Amino acid sequence: RYTVDDGSGDEGKGGKRFRSAKQILDEIGRAAAGANRVYLASDPDREGESIAWHIADELKLPAAKTSRIRFNEITKKAVNDALAAAG
Repeated sequence: RYTVDDGSGDEGKGGKRFRSAKQILDEIGRAAAGANRVYLASDPDREGESIAWHIADELKLPAAKTSRIRFNEITKKAVNDALAAAG
């Protein structure tokens, strides 16, 4: 069973609080709810596939408006090519 860490007790350097995984997922969920399309872009390896799948599953993203894109470098061309391949 996949569970989302609520981040309680997580502190960074100097006592600065990090956003929890739940807070981040909530933010992504709010943005996705207002979007026509959702593109999940993580590393093109097994861990990246798992992260993308868990985000889609946890947020219950509809498959009809969700696409998985892959690229190996963060450049304008690589991102545009991945978006174009997604259709």
